[in-house]
Amino acid sequence: RFMAALLGVVALALLGDFLRLDAQWVHWPASYVALSSLPFLFGPLLLAYVQALTGGEAALRWRQLGHALPWVANLMLLAPWLMLPEPQLIERVRAGLAAPGVGVNLLALGKAISLLGYTGYALRRVRRWQRNLRDQFSNLDRVNLRWLSGLLALFLLLECVFLSYLLGLWAPRGPMGAADTAISLLLTLLVL
Repeated sequence: RFMAALLGVVALALLGDFLRLDAQWVHWPASYVALSSLPFLFGPLLLAYVQALTGGEAALRWRQLGHALPWVANLMLLAPWLMLPEPQLIERVRAGLAAPGVGVNLLALGKAISLLGYTGYALRRVRRWQRNLRDQFSNLDRVNLRWLSGLLALFLLLECVFLSYLLGLWAPRGPMGAADTAISLLLTLLVL
């Protein structure tokens, strides 16, 4: 269930990227703005999936809903925009997309740091689970999550590349939207 939720959220975020890159967002500006908050759910859903695989709680508990607070906070920050009349919202979004990227985009940086932290914690959890498994069983052929450990390590690498872009340490040759979409597509392919 958590993997299905993660893939659904990533697919919706990719839809938002498509709307931006194809300039179709003007037809659904409120949806486009709301979709921009979804990356805050990537990390919590990835961690929930890893916890379910490594013997943690497979059911969603009330205390785990705290992981969704950054997403809720982002939606609350976007609420004034979402209440604007459509022509005014379109102008605000258009101005934001047309403005040159001066300085660090704090919201994008927050999303990247959140995902980096959750992925690092998930990788640590998988490695700890593998160590405990080795201590308990001599035959690891039947139960092994090396593939997940490798996938999480690759996620960390891609997230570090994206974070280096956000901090201005690296600049892709193409537009940022294309680089962002390419990273999102690659992450989706790796999950599949």
